[in-house]
Amino acid sequence: MHLTSLLCVCLTGMFTIMPFEVKSAELDNTVVGRDSIDYLLLDGERLQLELWYPALPPESQSEPHKDYAFSADLKQALVEVSGMPSMTISTKETSNGFRGVSVKPGTFPLVIFSHGSASFSRQNSRQLEALALAGYIVVAPSHPGESLTTEYADGTIQGIYRSQPALALMGSTADKKQLAQEIEKIAHQSDQLRQQNADDYIQALPNFVAQTLFRHSAESATRRSQHLVQLVNQLKANDNQVKQSVLAQADLSRIALYGHSLGGVISVLAAEMLNKEQKTIQAVINLDTVQFIPPKENSLELSTPTCFIMGGATKMAKTIASNLNLNRHWAEANEAVCEINIAKAAHNNFTDLTYVTPLKWFGLLGPIKNKAFGDWLNGFIIAYFNHKLSDKTYDYPIWPGAELTGAI
Repeated sequence: MHLTSLLCVCLTGMFTIMPFEVKSAELDNTVVGRDSIDYLLLDGERLQLELWYPALPPESQSEPHKDYAFSADLKQALVEVSGMPSMTISTKETSNGFRGVSVKPGTFPLVIFSHGSASFSRQNSRQLEALALAGYIVVAPSHPGESLTTEYADGTIQGIYRSQPALALMGSTADKKQLAQEIEKIAHQSDQLRQQNADDYIQALPNFVAQTLFRHSAESATRRSQHLVQLVNQLKANDNQVKQSVLAQADLSRIALYGHSLGGVISVLAAEMLNKEQKTIQAVINLDTVQFIPPKENSLELSTPTCFIMGGATKMAKTIASNLNLNRHWAEANEAVCEINIAKAAHNNFTDLTYVTPLKWFGLLGPIKNKAFGDWLNGFIIAYFNHKLSDKTYDYPIWPGAELTGAI
């Protein structure tokens, strides 16, 4: 997750997030089903998986209950990490997903979403709900110690590792001077990175990581991408954990990965590892971060159709770190890779925060039409995955004024 997001993703609960309506659902008579399961990896690590899926409508209005956006434990973690007063975060806000409803008959392609640094698996719930309504089973893992909270089915709570250096820049006790220095580094190093030719770019990436806050994220990115690789391989092995869940109806010949910020980096890394020997992942989307860890050492080659969707800038005080064109070399080096640059979108416009209009007053969202952009992004993600996973005609427009490098 980028710098501004590290500071303000925790503001999600400050304002009421109104329910939204997906206007382009492809499945008739469908609601969003919700479930949460624990999943044991072969190395002994236990992930907590949030699931969204195409479901049959409730048989009665009173039978299933809507899903809640924030639990008490997640609220507490937000309070501790952000320094916000407890009263500003509501645990009564509902999402648009229903628990206790049955998955629709049939099989559905699978999308795995990876959240940003110091964040949580439901940070992009609106996109994940939209994908479920469009006919996808969606999985969003919580990684123990890496996610803000991991809330297991047995009631066990695993908090984030508080020793993570990046957390020192969050909350009421943050060193604002240090934060300003870190953002200045980001701005300076990213400008230098943008000016490199392709050969120098790939050589400069390690220095970019070492000189900026990304140095704190490299180890996490490697660990979390390995979690995704294990998860996909076990799903394809059809173990008992799969058979006992909605995942039994996932079409594992059609899998896509995507994520926001650090989660986008992780998605690209995991896809390249999974596709090394055979085609396992059909498409990847990286939302708004530079691919700061090359999937293959000293190479810009990507084996998976990938789209980088980038916003304009991260802003803090008088310092602006532009995100535009930071992945241009990846798009130029691969036939099935694109970079879409949207100058007026800020980092948080790629999350549910884009629907929280008051955040614009605090400078935490870009000057773009926030809700319209969020709805466009949801539709674009669906159209992109439909095209790559189901060979459906790609007819969703690029955001007006956006610049496209490479091919979609």
